[in-house]
Amino acid sequence: FFSSRRRHTRYISVTGVQTCALPISIITEKGTQEIAPKSDEDWNKVRDAAATLVEAGNALMIEGRAKDNKGWMTAARRLSDAASQALKAAQEKNTQAVFDEGGNVYKACAACHAQYAKHLQGPPEASGKTEAPAKK
Repeated sequence: FFSSRRRHTRYISVTGVQTCALPISIITEKGTQEIAPKSDEDWNKVRDAAATLVEAGNALMIEGRAKDNKGWMTAARRLSDAASQALKAAQEKNTQAVFDEGGNVYKACAACHAQYAKHLQGPPEASGKTEAPAKK
């Protein structure tokens, strides 16, 4: 997914709020556009997004939320650990480390979703399905 030649934006939704905590490069026919935190305000947003993901992983481990006590807990711990490293990188204002650790956060999310939230795998247009959410 991540390479030195092409980076992608990954949005992570936590309690309905989408955050983007990854510095990225967008490569098109027109050239390369680097997008990374530049100001203290930018770095604060990255730091806050990483801290939110640390807490999201912790919240997933609260009794009553776990789907099981093995894979679910391991996945939630993996998210918290990866996000903690991203938080550390953001606090150090280390763009490359934030990108690298952001990749680990993405991998933690993707692995968990593949097991426990298959309905979150890719956008609906990727699967060709455009179903409306089920009514409760």
